[in-house]
Amino acid sequence: MGSILLFNNYDLSALLENQKQQIAKAVSEVSSQQLTAVDQEELVSELKRKLQIAPLVLMEDEISVDQTETKVDVRNDPTRYIRDRSRPVYMDGIKVIYYVPFSGEAELLKCSPSQFNHNPPRATSIEKNELVFEYNVVGRDIAQTKTAFERTLGDLRQWVGWVNTQIEQYNSEIEVPVRSQIAARKQILESGWHK
Repeated sequence: MGSILLFNNYDLSALLENQKQQIAKAVSEVSSQQLTAVDQEELVSELKRKLQIAPLVLMEDEISVDQTETKVDVRNDPTRYIRDRSRPVYMDGIKVIYYVPFSGEAELLKCSPSQFNHNPPRATSIEKNELVFEYNVVGRDIAQTKTAFERTLGDLRQWVGWVNTQIEQYNSEIEVPVRSQIAARKQILESGWHK
């Protein structure tokens, strides 16, 4: 199986803190004409949509599986007697690939949440909106890969849950600063100090 360690590249808390700093920038980019002409509730909704982050959703009912014949290197299998483990020892087997579609912000798969354990899941690759998990097994026993995949999927669910808890909190909290930034800019405009 491939070795992309998920939820490991960035600190999600720091990323969300940085995202909060973008609120003032987003409000400052609204034209003074739009700020005074557009209904405030409409403007708040529009900026919230722009600043919110789409949580991760695993589309488990759309998981697909593919299999092909392959040669499996068994030199590191401790249950096999192999005289020279420095060279590959190949046996006939199958490669089983599980595709897990997801929606939401793909970058979140690289972010470490504030709640975690020390065993983040691994994937073979992250495609556009799909996680790919690959397993090579000797023989034809697909069930063997299903057990390993189910375990990984369980870990993935848990980590996605931790990430989404923070994302939902961030999304629910941005309305207050958006409103106060709009109010502050409106006050400046109304007092005659145009930016």
